[in-house]
Amino acid sequence: MEGPLKIQRAGKSEKVYQNFVCQPYRGSDGEILGILAISVDVTAQVIARQELERLYKQVSLAKEAAELGTFDMDLATGKLEWDARCRELFGIKEDRPIDYERDFVQGLHLEDRGRVLAAIDEVIGKDGGNGEYDVIYRTLGADDGKLRWIRAKGKVYHDEQSKNSRFIGSVLDVTDQKYSELRSRIVFEKQARLAAIVDSSDDIIISKQLDGTITSWNASAERMFGYTSEEAIGQHISLIIPQNRISEEAYIISRIKQGKKVDHFDTVRKAKNGSEIFLS
Repeated sequence: MEGPLKIQRAGKSEKVYQNFVCQPYRGSDGEILGILAISVDVTAQVIARQELERLYKQVSLAKEAAELGTFDMDLATGKLEWDARCRELFGIKEDRPIDYERDFVQGLHLEDRGRVLAAIDEVIGKDGGNGEYDVIYRTLGADDGKLRWIRAKGKVYHDEQSKNSRFIGSVLDVTDQKYSELRSRIVFEKQARLAAIVDSSDDIIISKQLDGTITSWNASAERMFGYTSEEAIGQHISLIIPQNRISEEAYIISRIKQGKKVDHFDTVRKAKNGSEIFLS
């Protein structure tokens, strides 16, 4: 029996753990004469176990909060173990033994399979190496058919003879992150194409905020008005509007604020050198 005790040691009260073994002892006639009690101090072992339990709980909570899955492969037997989250990320709903070929290899997206298997061969194929593994790939769920992006990180551990013995690591769903990156790339490409069209256009193309501040100024605007983009951007649009036509700007802005279209109209604007330019 293991239990805590409080003892006085050097004038201080201490909490210790003792392992008690109690056994009766008998006389020649078999009658119980007393009890023999043996106590062993196991404080260090109990504290170490409690610390391990605390750390395990801490790691488990962090793993759950981060939605990490874990894998553990015995390289000698080929036995592969996945936790519930890892199974989920490979779309496996059944609670059955995991098979490396059937569940992992076949669960990889065909376009990523060769690259991932080559990375694994590299980390487990050389005894005594650092065995670091960090790969992003796609999976196709075995039971739900869902495509997911996964980041897998792992490490190969060695036995006493420096032979690779276990391949252990974690997996994280990065699907939302990858789709966000894809959307950002598409938006960037669209903006780049639009910028190229605007910059190469023979038409004057200027953008501004609703307060009239100029935010873009293409090459045709530079040629027509004589202001460089550095001179114009950040300035008010009245930079190129004659004083007697300032009211047009108020009209344009009021229409835009109402979500209405401003149709073509003939007007006059002024260049840097003061000359008037007739425009539609």
